[in-house]
Amino acid sequence: MFSEFLQGGTLAECYAAVGAVANRWLDLLDTHGIDLSDRELLSYISESSTMSKAVAEYGDRKSSAITTAKRMAQFLGDERVKDKGLACNYVVSVCASPQV
Repeated sequence: MFSEFLQGGTLAECYAAVGAVANRWLDLLDTHGIDLSDRELLSYISESSTMSKAVAEYGDRKSSAITTAKRMAQFLGDERVKDKGLACNYVVSVCASPQV
């Protein structure tokens, strides 16, 4: 989005370029991504990171990748996620109501 602020020769043209991007995202939200392929939708709502250390070396630090790795370990077993270089791919979502 930020690169769009450099578009256009006038302030109005700049705002039009930024507004076009905002409208695209609003359309995506309004239609729940119905016009997107599964791959394209996943690229918008997922993240990926590679952990440079083993999960245990992060201790109590918190991040999406660390949390994902720890939850994967609960599901798959510690042995599957023990090494450094673990690639964590996860879908970013919002919970409507907080869980206790």
